[in-house]
Amino acid sequence: NRSELVPEIITRGIARSTWMIGYWQTERYFEDCREAIGEELAPPPPKEARYRMAGDQMCSNNSVALGVRLYEDCPTEASRRSSGGVKSIDDINGAAQRLGMSQSNLHFFVFCTHRSPALNGLRLPGQVTYVTGDDGFQDTVSSLWLLTQCRHHIITNSSFYWWGAWLRWHLGAEKESIVFAASNFVYKDGVLPGWRKF
Repeated sequence: NRSELVPEIITRGIARSTWMIGYWQTERYFEDCREAIGEELAPPPPKEARYRMAGDQMCSNNSVALGVRLYEDCPTEASRRSSGGVKSIDDINGAAQRLGMSQSNLHFFVFCTHRSPALNGLRLPGQVTYVTGDDGFQDTVSSLWLLTQCRHHIITNSSFYWWGAWLRWHLGAEKESIVFAASNFVYKDGVLPGWRKF
């Protein structure tokens, strides 16, 4: 795993389908086909009413997708360090307060794998709705669609949350959206120009 761009991947000119494993949270790898990737990866509207109703709520409010990573995939301190380290609930609260200083009537949609007790420490300046498996939101593609429906984003260093914020940003929302992205993404340029670090 590398934390900086590998130019050979871009210049090599791969001519056939190829699987590559690693961290890809930088759009520098696909700058020349950004629009095509945005169109191809944009998730379709879900059929299930629960998701469509949540999406309607997001579109009709000053909504914030708050993506909380629990680091369950990093069971040891060494593995957490190699994945960029951990952002605490206090760090996330700080980003939410910063957003609240410039925005009013915020409605936070907290995305997480489950209703972890850690989420009890959230102090968010606005209404809160949970979007977790415990709340009936278990479909990954539909949850990605929900991420794209929110106006603003606060994301921890998760590829899933990064793609949700990126897709929203590139669906034409740059001018109205504020994105706070964790400063501990493995890729140093994973935070796009125009996004704010916390």
